[in-house]
Amino acid sequence: MIQIENLNFGYAKKEKLFKSLNLNLQKGRIYGLLGKNGSGKTSLIKQMTGLRFPGSGTIRINGFSPQKRLPGFLSGIYLLPEEFDTPRLSLQRFLEINMPFYPYFSMEAFNRYLTEFKVENAGNLYE
Repeated sequence: MIQIENLNFGYAKKEKLFKSLNLNLQKGRIYGLLGKNGSGKTSLIKQMTGLRFPGSGTIRINGFSPQKRLPGFLSGIYLLPEEFDTPRLSLQRFLEINMPFYPYFSMEAFNRYLTEFKVENAGNLYE
């Protein structure tokens, strides 16, 4: 469950993106986040993952405050940004390094996603 109460956020010298934003998103449902460029979609997601902090207000996700970035919270989320650099190592090595941080990681689901997204030669990346 995601609960956002009286969230206020903005960047210096710009109008606030959020003024007293309140959301209550229930578990087991699918929600969309729509808006124009610059309307705060990415800023909201970054606040929900603890990468940015609100000016005021609270965010609770499954009982956790994202700002605290506790292992119990971080182990249950993964943010894939629009742009990112991939490390120059094999997929196997990438998995070895990162899997311990995600106790719910499923190799079965991972392989299914590689197939679903048509990632070819995934085992040979950067080798």
